[in-house]
Amino acid sequence: IKILQPGPSLLPKGSEPKQLLEEKLTSELDPTGWRRQLFQRSSPLALRPGDVVRVVFNSETNQTFVGTIMAIRRRGLDTSVRLRSEVAQLGVEMSVKVYSTSVKNFEFISRAVKKARRAKLYYLR
Repeated sequence: IKILQPGPSLLPKGSEPKQLLEEKLTSELDPTGWRRQLFQRSSPLALRPGDVVRVVFNSETNQTFVGTIMAIRRRGLDTSVRLRSEVAQLGVEMSVKVYSTSVKNFEFISRAVKKARRAKLYYLR
C-alpha cells in the first residue's frame, strides 16, 4: 500500500480558510464598508433596537419598507435585522439580510426616544 503525502497548501501559513473567505466576500458585497459600519457595536453610527429605518430594495419599482428595529442578529455575512411596522392597524414584520444583494441601502429615519433596555424588543408585538 502506497501512502501519498499531501502537497503544499495554497493558503498563507497560519491563516484560517473560513476567515479568508469571509473577508473576500465582505469586500465584494460591501466595498465601501457602510453596512459593516451601520451594524458594528463599537461604531457611533450603529443602528440599535428601537431605531426607525427605511430599507430600499433593488428592483424596478424601488420597493421600500419602513419599520422599527426589533432585533439585530450579528453573524458576519449572515447578519440580519428584524423590522416591525403597522400597516392599516395590522402588525407586519420583515427580516432583512444586511449583506443581501437585493438590499440597496438602509436609510436612518429616527433614533429611539430612549435607549432600549433589551437587545430584542419582541414586546412590540
